[in-house]
Amino acid sequence: EDENRLLSALGTQAAVAIENAHLLESIQQALKESNALYRINQGLVASLDPQELLKDVVNLLQKNFGYYHVHIFVVDPETGDLMMREGSGEIGRQLKEQGHGLCAGEGIVGYTAETGAPFFTNDVDKVYFFVRNQYLPNTKSELAVPVKISGHILGVLDVQQIPPARLTQRDLQLVNAVADQLAIALQKANLYSDLQAALQTEKAIRDQMVQSERLVTMGRLLASV
Repeated sequence: EDENRLLSALGTQAAVAIENAHLLESIQQALKESNALYRINQGLVASLDPQELLKDVVNLLQKNFGYYHVHIFVVDPETGDLMMREGSGEIGRQLKEQGHGLCAGEGIVGYTAETGAPFFTNDVDKVYFFVRNQYLPNTKSELAVPVKISGHILGVLDVQQIPPARLTQRDLQLVNAVADQLAIALQKANLYSDLQAALQTEKAIRDQMVQSERLVTMGRLLASV
């Protein structure tokens, strides 16, 4: 009986210790994710170059969350096709150089752009519209989230993973949060680019008017002589 009581007490202590260990692990993971999201957000806030924004997002996501691959597709407003604008690592660089893209509605990325809703699976082989990329042969899990402003789809943020890692609802929440931040940052960067273009146009017009006034003045001087 004494041994039973002792073992019962030890079992209770062990259960508490295991629960505390799981809690500590969850807290540490949450802090890691929060810090990563903060760094991503700071990078988005700091940059006004759309291409740099995309590059920072894919690399920070892959580095901080250990994803197999991350890439961003942008919707062509005329055709609806999706062109890969940025990808993580060496594979991303190669795909970008080749002008990799997907037709409207093609693959998980195309499906997400078409529906305007996030999609993820831990078994891509069971998804009938999945299209495997030859440069990413080991993909088993995929998560695609639309990047949109006021319901307008700008593109798709896509994350791929390999075993033994699996995607979870937590990954969906994290990538969705990044996509929302990216949409706002892109809108700000595009507005900045439009403003710079407008200022350049205004400057060119002003310079042309000044030059015309100089020519008119010079012509009057010559005429008076």
